[in-house]
Amino acid sequence: MGILEISFYGPFVYLLHKDPIEIYAPICPQHKAGIFTSVDEFAMPGRAHMGSSYMYMLASKAIHPGCATIDNPGDVFDASSAGAKLTSNPDAPYFCLTVPKPRNIFGMNLAPVEIVPPGQAPKFELKKRATALRFYYECDFGSPVTVTPPWIDNDQNNWILGFHRPHNAAHADIMVRYAASSTDDMDHEDAKDCFCRAASLLDLKHWLSYDQKSGGAKIRAGNDCYAPIVVMT
Repeated sequence: MGILEISFYGPFVYLLHKDPIEIYAPICPQHKAGIFTSVDEFAMPGRAHMGSSYMYMLASKAIHPGCATIDNPGDVFDASSAGAKLTSNPDAPYFCLTVPKPRNIFGMNLAPVEIVPPGQAPKFELKKRATALRFYYECDFGSPVTVTPPWIDNDQNNWILGFHRPHNAAHADIMVRYAASSTDDMDHEDAKDCFCRAASLLDLKHWLSYDQKSGGAKIRAGNDCYAPIVVMT
């Protein structure tokens, strides 16, 4: 038995209570999505209309589903208690990716931010929030890991995700990235916009504040917007 890990970078919304888990990408301008392994790269185009039904499905008989336990749940913004529900507007999502329930979930790339409820003012109390997630699966690698893109109606043309596993090491990793082409986001404008777009998929009006009583905004390197991800458990 080995370990398969899937890392998600970008302003996704995760419906963790679904089986399989549904992961939605909002329509964020200039953002491109793709799925990567050590030997493969596949672009994941979205659809500005009917994006909720534009679905990619990752699956494998080798993957053993788990109970999707979130380690350090305080790092992750859980919208379940805020009256969240998936929008009925099918044009709001850009695409959906479904994956099996993992054994464990870890929040990654924690960034200080304040998530402000609607109608309230910021309290200048920044809290580190996960801007990415990593799923861990038990996997025996006896069958290929595949992705069925939305335009495929049979298994013969699925994407087969290849891995470098020296000496048949019992570990492999996959990365799903949804990011802009800009090199940085010094004022967090992209993060603010992407978070609002992600929150709107759950009919939430929450927004981001990076205001501090002293000091300036922390500059993040790289081309990820570092918007906090949103989950429903």
